[in-house]
Amino acid sequence: LAMSDSANKLAGVSLQVVDASGTKLQLGKTLWFNLTENVIGGQLGSEKIVMKPMSRTVMAAPRADPGDYPVSFAYRMEGKEHTYPICETRWNHDPAGRTLGFVVASLSARTPRIFLFPDKR
Repeated sequence: LAMSDSANKLAGVSLQVVDASGTKLQLGKTLWFNLTENVIGGQLGSEKIVMKPMSRTVMAAPRADPGDYPVSFAYRMEGKEHTYPICETRWNHDPAGRTLGFVVASLSARTPRIFLFPDKR
């Protein structure tokens, strides 16, 4: 995982190794990285998730079999009680693979962005 790092005057980035092997991340599960200063919450199929700011969380499979499932995400800014929506959609689940999910701050808007990367070997 490569991230911008203004403290690194030589390259301007920092690297973090992510172990997404079968011993660390089992098939069907998602490893989430919340790289924002916001609390992120969501309902993904049968699973609920709450991610603290700048945290890493493993989520169980959103359903047992292959197919699509409903997704909704929201966020709460530090010091605020109100939650703000990020998205409501449907995603596809493949129990024969793993997924890496990233929540990042948007440069052009207040709403965080979500990226998913399937890992099927």
